[in-house]
Amino acid sequence: MRVFMLSLLALTLALPVQAEAVYGRVYETLQSKVFANTRVVLLSDPKQETTTDSAGAYWFRNVKPGAYLVQIFVPDQETVVGRLIVYPRPTTIVNLDLSIIEDPHHDDEY
Repeated sequence: MRVFMLSLLALTLALPVQAEAVYGRVYETLQSKVFANTRVVLLSDPKQETTTDSAGAYWFRNVKPGAYLVQIFVPDQETVVGRLIVYPRPTTIVNLDLSIIEDPHHDDEY
């Protein structure tokens, strides 16, 4: 049984990590506002950058599962930095509500 478990673990580790898609919207519930044409940067390797559409939606493609920092460049405001987790599934949905994003260096776990 132990040999089987080790073989299964080795096989699992040998499988390639599938790239995923990340989709979400940038908005602020306290002001009932969506942020259209807003630059969003995913601090991945390599870094990815996109701009939200008229509904505040954004997409990143080919992102490996894991935890990432994201920067949101809102005109006339300080840059907002948050964190997101990409799960091993075809699409991870991460809505970025600027009214509740906390400092990513806060002690809370991802």
